[in-house]
Amino acid sequence: MTVNILGALPIGGINIAAAASLGIVAPLFAQLDLALFGAFGLGGLQADISAQFNAAVQAQISVSLTIQNPALLLSGLANLMANIQLALNLPVPSIALDIGANISLALALGIKLGGISALIEAALAVKLPAVAFFAALAAALSAGPVFLLNFDNVTLAGAGGEIASQFSAGLVDGGNFITAAEAVQGIILLTKSPSVFASLGLVLKIV
Repeated sequence: MTVNILGALPIGGINIAAAASLGIVAPLFAQLDLALFGAFGLGGLQADISAQFNAAVQAQISVSLTIQNPALLLSGLANLMANIQLALNLPVPSIALDIGANISLALALGIKLGGISALIEAALAVKLPAVAFFAALAAALSAGPVFLLNFDNVTLAGAGGEIASQFSAGLVDGGNFITAAEAVQGIILLTKSPSVFASLGLVLKIV
């Protein structure tokens, strides 16, 4: 016979490309989770920058509450150090009191924090629908059984005759069967190109 029953299989046993994709995406999702929420991922970086941002803001609040007129204070300190330099002829030590720098640090950290949060949200926006899709795909691929028949190098009329003969007798594969009187649903893919048939073998079980 040129028309053969390959078996009554789950959809995953027929669509080999879809079944293979499930094995590929699982490690990809795991790697994405590490990149997002692992010790060295975006989540950890977000927490670290958030802590720095909060510290900078608290420092700014503390300085703002302590110094009523920072411009006047800085001017007074500068005059005092200048007088000390004139009296002792010593170089002036630098004064590391720059409120503006503290504000700039907080702003820079805030921008970085917002950027990382946006990256995490964008990644989750891609991942969550993908997880739902592949979960639904896995459920669909487990459905069955579906009878799979193949034929190769046979005329259309010849294949039609054999299919009619087998369908009239009913299909049986082990404990799975479809009688001739039962309602069925299905598809038949046909091509007269051997190369196209070979390409089908990359996505569907053909032998």
